[in-house]
Amino acid sequence: MRRLSMLPSVLALVLGASATLHAQEGGFSFTEMPFSTQELDLLSEDMGHYQARLDLQNITQGAAWDVNKNPYAYVQRINIRPWLLYHGTDNVELAFSTSYIKRFEIAPVGAKASNEIRVTGMGTWTQPRSWGALYEQGRLEFRNIKTEGTADWEHFPRVRFRLGQTFDIGRSGWKPRIPLYQEITFKHQEGAKAFDTVRFFGGYDFTPRPQWSATVGFLLMYQLKSANDFNVFFGPKFVVTHHFGRPSGRRPPPPLL
Repeated sequence: MRRLSMLPSVLALVLGASATLHAQEGGFSFTEMPFSTQELDLLSEDMGHYQARLDLQNITQGAAWDVNKNPYAYVQRINIRPWLLYHGTDNVELAFSTSYIKRFEIAPVGAKASNEIRVTGMGTWTQPRSWGALYEQGRLEFRNIKTEGTADWEHFPRVRFRLGQTFDIGRSGWKPRIPLYQEITFKHQEGAKAFDTVRFFGGYDFTPRPQWSATVGFLLMYQLKSANDFNVFFGPKFVVTHHFGRPSGRRPPPPLL
């Protein structure tokens, strides 16, 4: 069963590589850029079926691979995301967030500074297994973006679908596990294609203390920049989570991007 449960991840990587090859043959171009995500998550004690969460993200990047390979060369954006979580149904988590995202200008890659208010609704269904868990996640986002130097806000919705797996390893008190996920995103934006992004993540997750946990891993992301151009972001992801009060005992899926 463990081997079968890894099949979605293996297929996703194979399909991703195959899609890249066919896309190159079809006239698409790819710009590889190293990047890194550093995140601090703060979780409240359970309040009945509810829980509060605050995600603080700092995302950095280099330029094109042949120009600047340092994933920490430029600050790409800062995310401040408060969440309200609901756990009233077994193995189901519902979440709502209104977040702020500040993007910075990065001249070497043509990125402009902007401010974004994002409203998000999300549902995660987890199926525990003897070796870990499977989960499916759907997210609906309403993005509201104002690029510096422009007068108007841009508004468009986006949907994200994720398939994930977590594998428990060993019997250490640190509760180590290997988290994997594959995600695809679509948007409805005037003048743009429906496809937006595809992501692949693999890492190592552990709990050194009851109120602290950490995830280190590698994220690969294909993002459609224009009709025939993709930005390919890849690099390390680091997450530290602190639980205030008495931990609930739940182990949520890997932190979000």
